[in-house]
Amino acid sequence: MSTSYDYDVVILGSGPGGCAAALHTARLGLKTAVIEEKDWGGVSANTGSIPSNALLRSAEVVSFVQNEAKAFGVRVDGTVSFNFSEAFDRSRKLASQAAADIGSRLKSSNVAQIKGRGTFRDDHTIDVALSAGGTRSITFANCVIAVGAEPRLVKEVPLSARVVTCEQQILSETLPSSIVIIGGGSRGVEFASMLHGFGVKVTIIEHLDALLPLADADVSTELIRSFNQRGINVQRCTDVVSVDDSGPNVRVTVVDGADSEQRSPRVLEAERVLLAVGSQPRVTGYGLEKIGASLKPSGGIKVNEKCQILDNDETAISHIFAVGDVTGEQTYESVASGMGVAAASYVVGFVASHQPIQVEPYRIPKVTHCQPQVAGFGLTEKQARALYSDGCLVKTVPFSANGKARCLGDITGFVKIICTKDQGEILGAHVVGTGAAELVAKLALAYASENSVGEVAASAHAMPSLGEAVQEAASNLFQAMNRTK
Repeated sequence: MSTSYDYDVVILGSGPGGCAAALHTARLGLKTAVIEEKDWGGVSANTGSIPSNALLRSAEVVSFVQNEAKAFGVRVDGTVSFNFSEAFDRSRKLASQAAADIGSRLKSSNVAQIKGRGTFRDDHTIDVALSAGGTRSITFANCVIAVGAEPRLVKEVPLSARVVTCEQQILSETLPSSIVIIGGGSRGVEFASMLHGFGVKVTIIEHLDALLPLADADVSTELIRSFNQRGINVQRCTDVVSVDDSGPNVRVTVVDGADSEQRSPRVLEAERVLLAVGSQPRVTGYGLEKIGASLKPSGGIKVNEKCQILDNDETAISHIFAVGDVTGEQTYESVASGMGVAAASYVVGFVASHQPIQVEPYRIPKVTHCQPQVAGFGLTEKQARALYSDGCLVKTVPFSANGKARCLGDITGFVKIICTKDQGEILGAHVVGTGAAELVAKLALAYASENSVGEVAASAHAMPSLGEAVQEAASNLFQAMNRTK
């Protein structure tokens, strides 16, 4: 690559997308730098999935000991208690460790690490306001923008000491006795699971008629059933009118959805309110106008299938890419990482005849770390029916029929696979329950390898294992295919 620039590739942001892009280009020989304003690893490592998974695990242990241990022959004399402060400290230690690990991986791959705020001067120059003080100008041949997103705010829910964002909640050293969570998307249900496990009285308010509205309908139904059974109050088709933090408790005024004949206001009270209505791309203050980037109506940077940014004429700016949350794609680490690798593959391909990778975000596995865990990729059943009509098949196997799940004492959930009727091509897979992320990864690999459901059914699976449910669902689909021929 040309030696007239400081770096072959500069990455703005070190979250999952930026880190993946940096490691990929550096390991394939390009001189690479990452500019990070805050902590290495971005939101994911520091205030996102790592600390939230740590706290969720602590909550699961607490809930198991208090509610399920007896069934396994464990007797606990006296009162079982927990120290949230210790659980919180563990989550912060794991977050710090994750950030340090990412910094070490970048260093060992010879990626230059630059701490500061980067702003485009032009389409080959970034000015960095260094965290240690002073400024530095860096020139690049290629750039990947991976600065992520920030919490979406709504005017009806002004933030205050007791009305908080997900980031503020994950950094809170105290537990409320009760909480109203506004938003039933992935972050909302993750916090609902975790806080409920610690004994917090949880209410979720969701505008739509489903939790995880973008997931398969059966997934949402199963999650709602499980939450209601555990005592999490799920209020769907409910709109927030106002939030008042002036009294002893926070008062949330809501009305039922449009289908209700009478939209009479009612008031919910809680010690704390969590605003979890999603995120918005972080696009302000980076000088995007200097490089001609155009934005989607939703606020994300427009990109093409190669992750190259588009200008106002929809023309690709071939050497500048954007990946992950800043593009307005679904805010999952796996999507950002996949886009990062794809963008990097095009950069490398331009100079080393490396085969580029085309990314299709909807086909990337996405995980919601709640209890029960939810994971999936590809088409939902509704989407598959719309595209293929009678040309698709769907089979679901409940974990209640799985020996390993029964041994684990957790039979919640199912494995659901969707395929084409003629060839058995996997169109989508959705799992609710223990080990959902790992099981979906197995099916995503089969999809990427162009394995049919017949080949998945024919592959050997350990016994007993949760994976047997995957094999059974695939086998049921294969048999159904043969019956229709």
